[in-house]
Order: sequence, then C-alpha cells, then structure tokens
Amino acid sequence: PCPPHGVCDGTTSLQAEPGYWRSGSRSLEFYSCQPPHSADSCVAGACKEGYEGARCSVCAEGYGRTGLECVACPDPEWSWILLVITAIFILAVLLFLVIKSINAGTTALPGQKKDILPIVCKMLLNHFQ
Repeated sequence: PCPPHGVCDGTTSLQAEPGYWRSGSRSLEFYSCQPPHSADSCVAGACKEGYEGARCSVCAEGYGRTGLECVACPDPEWSWILLVITAIFILAVLLFLVIKSINAGTTALPGQKKDILPIVCKMLLNHFQ
C-alpha cells in the first residue's frame, strides 16, 4: 500500500505529492509544506532551489525571505558600489552646505578675494579630532 501523500507509480521509487516533503528517500512519512511554510518550496518530496531544512521552511545560503518566499540575495558587489556612491553624494552635499554657510557669513572688502579654504580646513580638522 502507498503511504498517505505518497505517489506510487508502480516503480520502486516513492515520490511525494505536490506540496509535501519527507526527511529522506527512505522515509515513509510525508509532511505538508502549507503555510506558514510555502507549498511551492517542496518539489517532488525535495526542496526547491533556495530552500532547505525540514519542510523546506528555511532559506538556503544566499537567499532571503520575502513574505513566504525565498528569493536570491543581490550581488554584494553592487551593494558596495551603491554604498560608496551614496557616501560620496552625501559628502558633496555637506561640503556644498558648509561652503554656502561660510559664504553667507563672510564679506570681503572691495578688491579682496574671499579665501574660505582655511576656514573649511579648520572645521574639518576640528570635526575629526
């Protein structure tokens, strides 16, 4: 007799019904992969790509959970590039605001050039001390 939720096709191999999982190829017990586990995570009694563990309820390494689904994590190289670009942008905006603020507070005599570089250097030096 075929065990509950097993598929006996007349050959020597025993498969699981869709949405069911078993702990090994010799196990005769089948477990549901229904929520809170995703039924789509179990394929032919094994775990679909990106899933692992009992009832295929854990995301495999390199995958993360979005709702009930395990999706591939983005390439970490892109995360670093985005982080560097964001940091440069923030520093540029801060530098612009500092220079604008300094220009608003300083006035040069007629014929005299405003030199704000020493002021900015002093501010940065004080900040990083």
